Amino acid sequence: MAPVAVLTRASLDLRGVRPSEAELEAVEADPAALDGILDGMVADERFFARLVPLYQEIYLTWTEAMPLRPDNLGLEDPKFFYWQAGQEPLEILAEVAREDLPWTEVVEADWTMSNEDLAAFFPVEWPEGQTGWHKTRYTDGRPAAGVVSTNGLWWRYTTTDSNANRRRANALSRITVCQDILDRAIGFDSSVNLLDEAAIEDALHNNPSCENCHVSLDPIAANLFGFYWSNFTSPTQGMVYHPGQERAWEDMLGTPPGWYGTPTDGLVNLGATIAADPRFATCAVEQAFELMLRRETTVSDADDLVELRDTFLANDMSIRSLFRAVVDLPVYRAADLDSERGVPVKMATPDVLGTAMEDLTGYSWDREDHPVLLTDRLGVRGLGGGVDGMQVKRAATEPGATVLLVQKALATEAAAWAVEQEQAMSADDRRLFTEIDFTETADDRAVRLQLAALHRRVLGETVDPDGAEVDADLELWRGLAAIEPDVPSVWRDVLAAFLRDPDFLLY
Repeated sequence: MAPVAVLTRASLDLRGVRPSEAELEAVEADPAALDGILDGMVADERFFARLVPLYQEIYLTWTEAMPLRPDNLGLEDPKFFYWQAGQEPLEILAEVAREDLPWTEVVEADWTMSNEDLAAFFPVEWPEGQTGWHKTRYTDGRPAAGVVSTNGLWWRYTTTDSNANRRRANALSRITVCQDILDRAIGFDSSVNLLDEAAIEDALHNNPSCENCHVSLDPIAANLFGFYWSNFTSPTQGMVYHPGQERAWEDMLGTPPGWYGTPTDGLVNLGATIAADPRFATCAVEQAFELMLRRETTVSDADDLVELRDTFLANDMSIRSLFRAVVDLPVYRAADLDSERGVPVKMATPDVLGTAMEDLTGYSWDREDHPVLLTDRLGVRGLGGGVDGMQVKRAATEPGATVLLVQKALATEAAAWAVEQEQAMSADDRRLFTEIDFTETADDRAVRLQLAALHRRVLGETVDPDGAEVDADLELWRGLAAIEPDVPSVWRDVLAAFLRDPDFLLY
């Protein structure tokens, strides 16, 4: 990849926006300037915000489909409240990155994140009048364990009497050490009577077919009974921690708390035990690699993963250093490797598509205060190729019909907004239309200059105002002008065409 192409890919991946004109010019003038710009990207507030939708693909908590019943909360929009609740653990990750804390803080922090909506119901410290996401602490006496102590995680991963937190245990194992126990090969013993509760309980502890999983699963589950409720559809029960339930494992599981062979004292030291597990750092590395490459790791990635882990540990497990190191890998920067290793083209996820367009046009797509590209009930996150956390658990990597329809709708709205706003601005204050005054004709030199400027700003391409690319654009301009004599409307439709270009979606 050429340095400018690396700049564009990294900017979209790390900040969700295309590089600025100043950044493009700096790298074009001196490719060595790229390293300094990349260093700045992982210290950018937009990087921290980007981690929230990025790690949704792993945590799957940012969903409106929580299995709790909202009837007794008195909320006008309970689905959106649940969506914010699921954001809680993801905001912890973002704050750890913002403060450049060791990644172990994710499971050891004695604080959480909340906003004013959650604070109205959750038992957290909250100064009157404060708004937005801020660090805070629970006040119900729950042990501190970072994301493991959050309502947002366990509202997403509920349980039942018979399941006894085992589903939660597997989710915790998958998220923190990349060990999904459901992936294990299991040979079921058909002689076990699945209608006999006593026979099932005996098999869980004594049948080798069952022990394969439950010897790991049940001790982890035993740590989580403070989040065990008598009614697993009741959000009011789920608001607070229940210390009186902590020893319910004695009756429900008959297995004391632990973590893969290491005894624990429940939630009190579970987070520290997870952080001390060597697989915790290895898992963080694999997750960052997969999120940035948009594919699963393979055996052929082993050398890269070892290098990344060494860098991660050498930098006190700074997630900033990890993502920065991924960008330096040849496999990340190469667009011409074989299909197993390289990723020649990546597709923008809905959140990236939205932030990139907002950065260019100033348009934010909201409906009834819901971010359309990040939600599903009143939004199009799933249709746009994103992860809703329940039905869709893997982001799309190739454009389908609904992805293209979402891009079209967003491009149309964003282009109309940009033209309307920039008409009232001076040329020096505009983001896009810096070469025109919205009164020109097709023969004006300014039209060619503006079309070339759109190539540069929207697609990151440098083209000759008298070249073939602008010739084609000018034909579009003239065709639109023949249909719609209003010049601003012509530029609106031309801009929409640029924003719908495959090179805007794929990078």
